[in-house]
Amino acid sequence: MGNGSVPKPGNFHRRRVVLSSSAGFYDRLAQSSRAKQAKKRKDKRHKQNSARTSLPRMGAEVAVGRRQPVRHKNLIQESVFRDNESSAATVSDFVEQLTNEVGNQLLDGYEEVVEIAGDGMSRASVNAKSQPSTKDMDRDNTLAVIRELYRIDPTPCGQAELLQLMRDSLGHLRLSDSIRIRLERDLRVAERRHVLQRVKGMYRLKCRSICDYNRNQLKKLFLQAIGRNWSSREAAIIAGARYLGFRRTGRAIQSAFRSIINGLIRERRLQSVGDQIRRV
Repeated sequence: MGNGSVPKPGNFHRRRVVLSSSAGFYDRLAQSSRAKQAKKRKDKRHKQNSARTSLPRMGAEVAVGRRQPVRHKNLIQESVFRDNESSAATVSDFVEQLTNEVGNQLLDGYEEVVEIAGDGMSRASVNAKSQPSTKDMDRDNTLAVIRELYRIDPTPCGQAELLQLMRDSLGHLRLSDSIRIRLERDLRVAERRHVLQRVKGMYRLKCRSICDYNRNQLKKLFLQAIGRNWSSREAAIIAGARYLGFRRTGRAIQSAFRSIINGLIRERRLQSVGDQIRRV
């Protein structure tokens, strides 16, 4: 063609045939691909229909206790829809039934998660609920616990050991920072109330009984215990005994505090009206 020669007509004809045959091949290839996609969609719909027909058997498994995941929402809808068709329910009834079904599935899933967590989490939650907090700690009760510990073993001990013993007696699982601060404060209060005495870092019981207190100490502590509100003499004696860490008010405690009350009235440090007394 470059030297001016004219191509033969037969060559153009063969090229047109080749091009036309190639176009037909690609058309057939595209048709075959579309047919395959249509077949896949048909097979997928067939599998979905098969799963829907097997729904009653799945419902029976749920009835005997096998929990099904919530991802079968379409199956739940089909089940509710089939039941509604048989019972001729209204649209509002259908929506209500569907909501109840999904809610039951969610509740079952939550219960399953709790069961999978195991008994360890249950024990931890129970212990967390039963463990007392610092708000529930009563100082007078803590002093009574200290007296009970030294009644069992009067040997002096250090602060760390005493804190561990107090923690166990009060029912705490561990010695957290807040509990440690509260117990250390109670130890200082026990020293001020002459329950404990600290010598070279070791704590020992200072006043084992009410007779170990001198009269002036007992007067001062009794006034601190009763405050400025009116109370009966019996209630004031009980408050004074609890203030010093005594759980019971025996004969010795009753006699000592009645003598203290009479002495404070004579000194005009207590106001008395009949059986009622209060701090001046």
